[in-house]
Amino acid sequence: MEQHALEASIQALWPVPRWQHTRLLLAISGGADSVALVRAMVRLAPNLELLDVAHFNHCWRGEESDQDAEFVRRLAQSLGLRCYVARADSYRDLQGPETSAAKAKRSEEQARNMRYAFLTDVAYRVGARYVLTAHTASDRIETLLHNLFRGSGLAGLATPSLHRNLDRELVLTRPLLSSTREEVEDYLNCMKQDYRQDSSNADEGYRRNFIRQSLLPLLREQYGPSVDAKLLSFGEIAEQTQNTLGQYASEYLTAAEAMARTAERYGGLPKLTRDFFAFPTATQLQTPWPVVHQALKFVWLDRRWPLQAMNRLQWEQVQAYHSATTADGHIGNLPSDLRIERRSEWILIGKQDAGWH
Repeated sequence: MEQHALEASIQALWPVPRWQHTRLLLAISGGADSVALVRAMVRLAPNLELLDVAHFNHCWRGEESDQDAEFVRRLAQSLGLRCYVARADSYRDLQGPETSAAKAKRSEEQARNMRYAFLTDVAYRVGARYVLTAHTASDRIETLLHNLFRGSGLAGLATPSLHRNLDRELVLTRPLLSSTREEVEDYLNCMKQDYRQDSSNADEGYRRNFIRQSLLPLLREQYGPSVDAKLLSFGEIAEQTQNTLGQYASEYLTAAEAMARTAERYGGLPKLTRDFFAFPTATQLQTPWPVVHQALKFVWLDRRWPLQAMNRLQWEQVQAYHSATTADGHIGNLPSDLRIERRSEWILIGKQDAGWH
């Protein structure tokens, strides 16, 4: 078979010379997108010894989920690749046995966290540098709309990038980001390659399924087939804006931390630790709130404080402290046992028991 457009898209997005001597771990669910990914990477990779496959069985669909895992095992074996499989009901990150009711309530976010924890474990075990997932251009559009209706901020509207850090030594890579679902299916048809069908994809009770099966066809009917390209373009603009905001936020953090160290040295602040963070009010370091907001998100992530626990009202509370509209000495509470305090021209945020009171 001559090179298909899908393989050409991968080459254009992530040229082979950039990864040909590096071990890759491919996350394969058994669905069309991931099967196309593994078949394409096998055709493009100069050395199959550097490719490994991983499959995480969420055990949501009983026997059907087990059949997915067996399909991936056999596919990997037929391609000469090693395959690593784990089950959610026995994976070590699941604390204790689950009842069927608890399993039903397990959120997609929790499932994703478990899956990525498994992929990280396997990647370190085999010495992989990149973990590959099969997100496509179609997924990018669905994610953008899903996040828009959830009320996400700018970061949620930014289309996923080719690479993002999964861990300090691992990079998550999405080689199919330029490929549509139609191109994936055509590629598999050309190769006469079967794949698994997830019966839950037909259930419009899942919002992403509703977006894919009902909303997007309606948008194409009303606005024309170019609506997909326009949504992708909007997502790319959001990504560029978010990246620029992130750069300004990093520069702000550098300046704020230097000022805090100076204040600590002269007794203006308690000893700085990992348990709390100090940043200047707007009157001391004039910076637009969106930049400060993004910088504080970096702080939350760096200290592993639960970022999702912070809602819009709580960020507005922090903004009031930053703008110095709260009185000196004012103390408030934030989610996850965090405390916020205005101390002269400084704002202190940290754990209640951090000892900086």
